[in-house]
Amino acid sequence: MKQIKFITMIFLCVILKLEAQDIFTFRDSPLIDVLSSTQGIFPTTSIMPRGGQEKTATGTLRILVIFVRYKDDVENTSIWPDYTILPDWAKNIVDKNPDSNNMFTPNNLSDFFDRCSGGDGSGTLGSFKMIGDVVYVTTSQNRNYYINDRQVFTEILQTLDNQSGTYNINFKLYDNWQFQKNNILYNHNYVPGIGDGIVDFIFFLNRADSRENVAGEKTLASVDFTSNEGIKIDNYSGSRIFNFKLLANKLRVIGGPAHEYCHYIFGGTQTTGHFDGNSYTNFSNQGRLYSFALMCAMNAGWLSAYERYRAGWINPYIVESNTTQRILKDTHVKNDAIIIPLRYAANGWLKEFYLIENYHTKRDYSGANPFLIDERFGQHFITHGLLVYHIEDQNFTLPCASKINILCADGKWSWKLLAGGSTPSNREDDLLGRDQPKRFGNFDERNFITMNVGGITYNNYVCLEPRPDFPGARYNSNDWLGDFEDFFREDYNDVLTKYSNPASYLIDGTPKNVGFEITSYNSSTKEYTLSLQIDASGINSLKPSKPQNLKYNPQYGTELEISWDFNLEPDVESYEVYRYGGKSSAFWRKIITTNLNRYIDKDFEYSNPDFDFIVKYKIRAVDTQNKFSVFSDLIEVPVNSNKKISIPKELEKSYQLFSNYPNPFNPTTKITYSIKEEGLVTLKVYDILGKEVATIVNENKPEGNYEAEFNASELPSGMYIYKIQSGNFSEVKKMLLLK
Repeated sequence: MKQIKFITMIFLCVILKLEAQDIFTFRDSPLIDVLSSTQGIFPTTSIMPRGGQEKTATGTLRILVIFVRYKDDVENTSIWPDYTILPDWAKNIVDKNPDSNNMFTPNNLSDFFDRCSGGDGSGTLGSFKMIGDVVYVTTSQNRNYYINDRQVFTEILQTLDNQSGTYNINFKLYDNWQFQKNNILYNHNYVPGIGDGIVDFIFFLNRADSRENVAGEKTLASVDFTSNEGIKIDNYSGSRIFNFKLLANKLRVIGGPAHEYCHYIFGGTQTTGHFDGNSYTNFSNQGRLYSFALMCAMNAGWLSAYERYRAGWINPYIVESNTTQRILKDTHVKNDAIIIPLRYAANGWLKEFYLIENYHTKRDYSGANPFLIDERFGQHFITHGLLVYHIEDQNFTLPCASKINILCADGKWSWKLLAGGSTPSNREDDLLGRDQPKRFGNFDERNFITMNVGGITYNNYVCLEPRPDFPGARYNSNDWLGDFEDFFREDYNDVLTKYSNPASYLIDGTPKNVGFEITSYNSSTKEYTLSLQIDASGINSLKPSKPQNLKYNPQYGTELEISWDFNLEPDVESYEVYRYGGKSSAFWRKIITTNLNRYIDKDFEYSNPDFDFIVKYKIRAVDTQNKFSVFSDLIEVPVNSNKKISIPKELEKSYQLFSNYPNPFNPTTKITYSIKEEGLVTLKVYDILGKEVATIVNENKPEGNYEAEFNASELPSGMYIYKIQSGNFSEVKKMLLLK
């Protein structure tokens, strides 16, 4: 196998010298940790099997944790300040038993699996308890003496098994299960003191690196050892992980071992045992649950609601009829989640669905699950919200082979370059930006984004600030691994339907009449109340979705024009426009209600004409039931001391074609556009069949912003297309003539 530099989530900070919430390098460094896989027969059942495939996900599992030090490893580090002894976090990485209050040591492996399996960290235990013992062993020889990890582990086991030695471990204590009885997966029997003659589980956790150039691996390097008690330890008796002396913090200690044990729970190979197993090598977007799921080969987080569902640790509420008042408790404390079915397989099992989890972090309240990621890059701070997983094609035997993604609340978009498009072979000057909302398909901020730039197609643009180790990182914020805008929230994006962005669609692109509305949030109990609808009348009863694509046109100087996309809901009848700045600079003020999708603010007043300042706008939709959407994303309009509306930086020296105004129109309308470089500009109008009906502009123009008037007095009513062409830039838009 080609040697790859393996980097796991837990070694991230040291190897790349990045912050703990940062990422490791991209395509060439996934976590290759399933070099081999156990075999077994899947049970024949009337319902989809859930639980632990190769090892148990329920009951009590007593494990042995072995910390290993090479004889010549005498380095002291911040997390391991004295190499001669175990630091406290290592001594307590697993508990022998819960304490008298049914609680485990906070933030260790016992606590992790207890909380994941339904424990609340306050005395109510979960369905799976990982307990055990910890030892620290030094090899007899220096690091370079050993050829491979198997040689190291065999010596360590001999040392522990020596009846006259320091340790004299009784390995029978760690053989209490009969796994895969009759070679049937999920078929495990807890028989304490009897077992099956094979150790249930051992972690080898090395202070230093592997002798086989791996960072972590599901199995034990083909170890084949039998103890004095006749207990066998083989390749599938545990997992190995390395470089523990270099970890940045204690929480990183837990992610690696938990990930490796869960490979036994979920099964699979390198590709089928990771959600992103089929995508990290080719920049595709399948299974990119980065930050929010444990079983990712890159950028893993903690156990998601879907992983817990497949492990049998959570039983979501399945929406089978329209439900107006369903309370959703904190998923990672109260073990609650919701499934909205989208598509069933022929056998009646769920094939495609939405899974909603209520995600709260310690930033919101002290009782939240401490393992959840609450920060990214020091830029994004997460308190609470709803994460919506779209299980697009569920694999009934291998959970991590399911096609699954996160439905990001900040929507799907087409993308464009705001800068750098004229130098397609030089990506250092590129700046990536959103173009138009697309609701389904295209890309969100968590995707690899494909764009054609000057005839060159790149499939690896990502929403990260420019960085030297990845040419596709060309964005103004580090959003690629998740941010607060991924969450549906009461004050941000609170509706998911086929009309919203993102929208409820099947994987094949078919819109689906299902969705939800957040009707309330209780900040005391941390509970969301949802209206869950699964038919057309139901989703039409919900409030309007968040308005999209609010922007401003700088062409009008001191008369500021703003525009937005019409909502797709059939009962939306008007929009309220709010302004902050100008005369009403100290508060938000509603300035108009309109049934159009644009407004020219002729009443614009300057609060201080002697200095530059910012004016802000936002809108919300109103339907015939007098229900209001959440506010759109706001726009900020810079105004200079000459009382002129400043051109947005992303539009300075750029090509841009704006929507015509008014639209619909009769018989005249105005079309504005921006030209980046001097050259020939054509602006033409076509009918719906593609026949050219008018040429509005056909001349050389210097760079700048322009407005053209189109008179359609001699044309019949209907839909028309207008297209601009200048150099390599072209864009088309639609307009409607109504006479």
